[in-house]
Parts: sequence; structure tokens; C-alpha cells
Amino acid sequence: MRFAKIVVWVILLCPLFLRAQDSTYFRANEWREQLEAYYEEDQRNFPEPGSILFVGSSSIRMWQDLGSYFPEHRILPRGFGGAWISDVLYHMQRLVIAYDPAQIVLYAGENDLANGVAPEAVVEDVRCFVRLAEIFLPEVPIVVLSVKPSPFSRRILDRQRKTNRMLEELCRSRKNLTYVDVASLMFDAQGRFQTGLYRADGLHVTPEAYRLWAERIEPCLIDNKWKKE
Repeated sequence: MRFAKIVVWVILLCPLFLRAQDSTYFRANEWREQLEAYYEEDQRNFPEPGSILFVGSSSIRMWQDLGSYFPEHRILPRGFGGAWISDVLYHMQRLVIAYDPAQIVLYAGENDLANGVAPEAVVEDVRCFVRLAEIFLPEVPIVVLSVKPSPFSRRILDRQRKTNRMLEELCRSRKNLTYVDVASLMFDAQGRFQTGLYRADGLHVTPEAYRLWAERIEPCLIDNKWKKE
């Protein structure tokens, strides 16, 4: 019943969600295996409320030992596959709301842009995510990470930059949002890609890149340290 209510809210608040039919209807189970692994883990030991939830696409999923980068915080990683923002919206009840997080870190939009979605539509979907969070998780702060550039996807670099400018403007307009620029970390002083920050595929990033990301994200995280026994 709760899921049905969220779907109704998505349709009412996010009309552009229906635009992405490939994602909404045909891609809903695209990453079922990864998601089911999370849900099976939840059945064995459901996370306590109050975590900092990292959710989004493969840049979150492939962040190995994510919690070790933030040892003073309670971190819950929930990234999956090549997720679009609309995929996150589709699974929002079980993947976000059910965990009752104290803060959310969102990384998404890169796959949307790579598949032809316009920057304006990407930002509107992020806005929809924020609206739903405000309804079902009121006052929970959200950190929005910029879309990262990469040698593999240099053809969409201009659209990524436009998206990031719009995401930053969105975050400035709402007190519960914080924009974190990880995109600029991927270039050297001459504006060239730092190849050492990318894996062999030229798309996904290395542990060193994640270390740089963590340094920039850390100051924006709330204090939710683990309680010492």
C-alpha cells in the first residue's frame, strides 16, 4: 500500500517521470539481482534508522568499502548498476524511505545524460527525488553530488557541465540541499583528465578518486557517529 502511495506521488509531482518509459516500465527490474541482494541482506539484519544513505548508480555501487572512507559516520551504501534517476524513484520506497536515514547522499544523472536525456529533465528528476524525500522523510538533509566527467563520455561533457550548473542552482535554492562538486577533482591544473583517477574502462573511478571525493564530501555530513558500547 505504501508503495502504491509513493507511485501516485511520483506521477503527481514528477510528470517527466512518465517520459522515461524505458526506465519506468522496461527497466524497472533491470538491476533486480543487485537490489534483491540488498533486500535479502535487510531481511537478515535490517539497518538501524539514522544512517547516512549513499544511493545512486554504479559510482556508488563500485565504491568498495565505502564506510571505511567515513569511519566516524554510520554509512549505508545502496548504489546499483547503471541506474537512472527514474530508476531510483521507482524503487524509492524500499531503497530510500524504508531505511529512515538521517541524511542522504545522491549520485545519479550520468547514465541519463549518456542515454540522451536532457540536462533540464535530469534536474527535474532530481527535484522530484527531493520532493518525495521532503514528504516522506521531512527535514532529512540531502547532499547532491555533481555528475562526474570521464574520458569515456567526453562527448557529453558540455551537457554534464550544464547539468552540474543547474544542480548547483537547485541546491542553493533549498535549505535542505547541499551541492558537492566532485567533477572538478577529475581534472589536473591544465584542465586535462587525470587518467590515474580512472579505471581501465575510462569511465569508472579508482580508490584514489574516491579518496578525493570523500575529502570533499566529509565536511557536509551530519554527526551520526556510532555509539560506543
